[in-house]
Amino acid sequence: MAVVAVAVLPSTHGQCAAIGPLCYCGGWGLECKDLGIVPQVPPFRASNYTIHTIWIGGNTTMATVQTNAFIDVVTTEIIMSNIGITTIEPGAFSGLEKNLFYLRLSGNLLDTLHDSTFRGFYVLAVELSGNRFECDCRLMWLRSSTKVNQRYIKAVCFSPPSVAGTNVLSYDTSLYCVDTIETGIVCMFINVLIFMFTAIRMRNVTRWW
Repeated sequence: MAVVAVAVLPSTHGQCAAIGPLCYCGGWGLECKDLGIVPQVPPFRASNYTIHTIWIGGNTTMATVQTNAFIDVVTTEIIMSNIGITTIEPGAFSGLEKNLFYLRLSGNLLDTLHDSTFRGFYVLAVELSGNRFECDCRLMWLRSSTKVNQRYIKAVCFSPPSVAGTNVLSYDTSLYCVDTIETGIVCMFINVLIFMFTAIRMRNVTRWW
């Protein structure tokens, strides 16, 4: 049984943001059950009322949190743990920058997070334990980011094997990352050599003819 629940603060939330026959406002606020396998976050009815918690869980399997997934609602907490998420698109949480405090994404299948995922947030509490993070250059931004509260992350590297089990905030980046400036210089030097070699070869061919 798949469950999507949204808890609504009782004092100001008389409108239900549910859309579709599988969703209704219940004990947690807004609940969506028996969603099965869904490609992305289901739509919500636009509402200015603050939703305390959005919970997408149960037996739901959902691959992607799409851009602007929560653009029509206001909430302070989102729980999307253990539902098989593999991708969080940039801008997935746009519109929630002023109100969202807790984001729980534990036990999914995430292997990386784009550095623009939490753009506009400040020390957002994000739980990421139990994912399948590939600890390479793409996750380096987490170390110094002020967008998220590092105390809540609690995630470890899943791969490569040499750093598996290491905290995602402390793996040795020097093993997998080359400074982008140095890389650019090397690439430019190689391109110059290729150009010179080609020019010399073409000149020799012209002389032969």
